[in-house]
Amino acid sequence: MPPRSLERHRKPEPAKPPAECDVCRSSVHERQLAEARGDWHKVSDLNAELGNHPHAKRSAR
Repeated sequence: MPPRSLERHRKPEPAKPPAECDVCRSSVHERQLAEARGDWHKVSDLNAELGNHPHAKRSAR
């Protein structure tokens, strides 16, 4: 049985960060570079980082 390509199953969906955050913009750029070289572990790590990055719009306690 020939090996099947898993790339289409492993490609993570990108997180959607706010455009005004410099940290998020930098992470998005780094994620694009990782995706271009096929480093899916780094892409996944950056997606998690982007999804968990705090922003000033959180409600005050």
